[in-house]
Amino acid sequence: MKVTIIADDNTGATDAAGMLTSYGAKAVLLMNPDYLGSSEIRDNFDVIVLGTRIRSIEPEEAREKTGKAVSAVYKKSDLIQLKYCSTFDSTPKGNIGQSIDAARSVISFPSTPVCPALPVNGRTTYMGYHFVGNQLLSESSLRNHPLNPMEDSNLVRWLSYQTKIPVGLIDYSVLKEGKTAVLNKRKELEKNGIIYHVTDAVCQENIDIITETYADTGFLSGGSGISASIGRLFFKTDPSEHSDKRLNHLGNKTLIISGSDSRATQKQKEKALSDGFALIAVNPYEILDDSADVGKTTAEAAQAYKKGSNVILTVDNTGKNNSTDVKTESKKRGFTAEQTGDKIGLFLGKAAKAITENLDIDRLLVAGGETSGVVCQECGIEALDVGKQIDPGVPYCFPLGKTKPMVVLKSGNFGAEDLFIKTAGLS
Repeated sequence: MKVTIIADDNTGATDAAGMLTSYGAKAVLLMNPDYLGSSEIRDNFDVIVLGTRIRSIEPEEAREKTGKAVSAVYKKSDLIQLKYCSTFDSTPKGNIGQSIDAARSVISFPSTPVCPALPVNGRTTYMGYHFVGNQLLSESSLRNHPLNPMEDSNLVRWLSYQTKIPVGLIDYSVLKEGKTAVLNKRKELEKNGIIYHVTDAVCQENIDIITETYADTGFLSGGSGISASIGRLFFKTDPSEHSDKRLNHLGNKTLIISGSDSRATQKQKEKALSDGFALIAVNPYEILDDSADVGKTTAEAAQAYKKGSNVILTVDNTGKNNSTDVKTESKKRGFTAEQTGDKIGLFLGKAAKAITENLDIDRLLVAGGETSGVVCQECGIEALDVGKQIDPGVPYCFPLGKTKPMVVLKSGNFGAEDLFIKTAGLS
């Protein structure tokens, strides 16, 4: 079976791919769409994941990029998934609705599930309301996301802001009755002209039912819970060991690039620092003023490695460098929130390139979806052979055809507290 996943950012792409490799599928992540035409890619991988970086761009641009991606792969795929964040990161303007619209304009599917749930990481949907752990999405830290604040937990209502296509709900009372009940509800909604079906899910078994019920449409939309179900239903083989063999030959010299302010990433930093990692925190105002020096940052990293420490490179968010004050000051300098994020991401990307090229790094972890996209672009990483998961939603990868550095791209909210330490091969 040939599966193509079109993901809204690179961390989401590796998250989805890792779910498939856990069930024995061979998966490749492409950041460069030119690779889609490669017969070598098609012949050697079961799953192709395309990282599009459509998560936070303008809605019309997201629609156009998604449409092009779907057009390029749908005749070569048995099943396509549009993969978005398990916290449904979007705004009333988009981009999830526009992206599904673009796919439908190419494939003309009769209906699709809209299922962002990922129960293994605490993302669930009940009666159309989305939860992070035991909190409504709109009451979680995602309410204050700098680019995609989630101010409403009702997914039917939120998606309806983004599309003119009718949106309905398949709630838990239907799901608990099993596949036949879900199929009957699907047909009822289709008969009434309702094409996008927000689906409740409180456990992975619910998502398995959803995936099985809608797989015949050739198109699924949702988070990596859907990806995991594709693996569980269609790839029931022993996971590949090919990446593990390459791990055995790696050193432990590790670079962490952290562009995320999430609570999970903060805990991972604290744990790693207590284990001897060195922190390089760049002043955000120097980045905004173009006075931050990549060469100086690289030299600081070199000193840390000489002392035997692995390095965490991030932006200082202490004191007056906190995100609220930086946002206020960046506005005074004439920058939008997106432009501020772009400038910070670009500096981290250029620093990542300089450090990996000049200091012979064995392992590279990037935290944060937008940061991951920029770092991969600056480092010239165009395709990743995806290995097993370190933690749920966080697999390790290798640049296609290379044995180092090992690359980990993680969503800010994903991973256990010791993820950075495990990535370095120290536990």
